[in-house]
Amino acid sequence: MITCYNCNEEIHPDEARFYSTSEYCETCFDDLFTYCDQCDCLIERDRALHDSDGSPFCEECYYSNYDDDIPSNPYVDQSDRDIIIKLCRNWIFSKQSRMPISINSSDVYLREIREAVGLISKSIYVYGLVDRDEYQIRATSDLFPTVETFVQRDLPDYSVLEEEGSRRLGLSLDIRTNHFGLITKLIKEELCAE
Repeated sequence: MITCYNCNEEIHPDEARFYSTSEYCETCFDDLFTYCDQCDCLIERDRALHDSDGSPFCEECYYSNYDDDIPSNPYVDQSDRDIIIKLCRNWIFSKQSRMPISINSSDVYLREIREAVGLISKSIYVYGLVDRDEYQIRATSDLFPTVETFVQRDLPDYSVLEEEGSRRLGLSLDIRTNHFGLITKLIKEELCAE
């Protein structure tokens, strides 16, 4: 007979389970050890690392597959899925690199503008501004002349402020809610036209 290293219970040699150079009864072995879900190596249960589903991994497999800095379940809404499908189809069938405008996706009006603009060949970042009296639109130096001309022609009651940077356009809430069509036209036909 053999004695379990953990509980000192006597066990038959055929029923003994081994870890390193020690023998364990089946109950103690199952309580103390587990197998890596990827490489199937035997690891001590209290040293196992677990993913979001609770699956155990040895240290090497866990760190080669998981990054603590990425969100465990990033939110992807239906409009994002549709854009991904459009991008894939566009790449497969036309070989042109077209993409949606970049936005702060928490703003509902910006998501609607992104959807209306569709895929473009020149990147641009559109962000929301709170309403203010001094200006209603902010545009980087590279976009400013085009935006200023457009605003003077189509939105004469609004002001544009020039800012540093590249390919960024800030829109006040009033413009995002009340001039959806004009802003879509500005982005699609003036700023991002091929």
